[in-house]
Amino acid sequence: MDKINVCVLTLKKESENVKRISSIFSDEIYNLILIPITNIVDSVSNVSDVESHLDTKRMLHALDMSKTIDPEAITIILKDTSIFSSKKDHVLEVIKTSLEVEDWDLVYLNRWLDRCDLYTDDRHRVGNTFTEIIRTRSPNGTQAIMFSVIGRDRILGVEPLRDSTYFKLVNISIDTLLNISIENSSLFAYVIVPNLVEFDIGVSSTLSNLAKMSECRAPPDVSNKGLLPFTLFLGIVICTFLLMWAYGKISKVSIKDSVV
Repeated sequence: MDKINVCVLTLKKESENVKRISSIFSDEIYNLILIPITNIVDSVSNVSDVESHLDTKRMLHALDMSKTIDPEAITIILKDTSIFSSKKDHVLEVIKTSLEVEDWDLVYLNRWLDRCDLYTDDRHRVGNTFTEIIRTRSPNGTQAIMFSVIGRDRILGVEPLRDSTYFKLVNISIDTLLNISIENSSLFAYVIVPNLVEFDIGVSSTLSNLAKMSECRAPPDVSNKGLLPFTLFLGIVICTFLLMWAYGKISKVSIKDSVV
């Protein structure tokens, strides 16, 4: 069985969520690597989207570290804002089933606003569960992704993509370039349906993160190039989860007041 480097990007190694993540990946197949993101710095004064730039640097740093530690290992990168609704045995079963799929570069353990209407029959059921591993064409998100050895090297620019070009991050985030590369089949990617990992909306500080709670997005309307349907869909998603987010914040304040 392939060894798996699990790289957790974290602000605080001793946090309760990191402890929960560590318990999920305690099997001997995993090599848990905690990477403090505060140590990954770069000049971002000329970058318009600072967070996307930092996210890109952190992902590449984790891939490079994984390759250095064990060049033959599969790599999982996830953020410490990840939460699991499944038990560790199911997580392991999903990952092992994913490794049995032939010819892939990435497996999204979490994705959002995916073009689920483009899914094909290239799907693999996990045991006797309802979980499936499905070939995807347009996923979004970098919350939790698994990389094959060749997939890792393609992202690092060591190996060419499937169209013989190279993965070049020039004024574009890694999330966006991954999406583009998957759409044009320069990279082959699968997703776990439903998501194996979720973003912890309770720690969100921006409204834009609410979109991460929706796994799929509406297909574009050919008549108007898809702008209006996508905008309406995104608006509905944001409004819905805005209410959830606000309720969560109010609940936390109420609990604190009651304690005091």
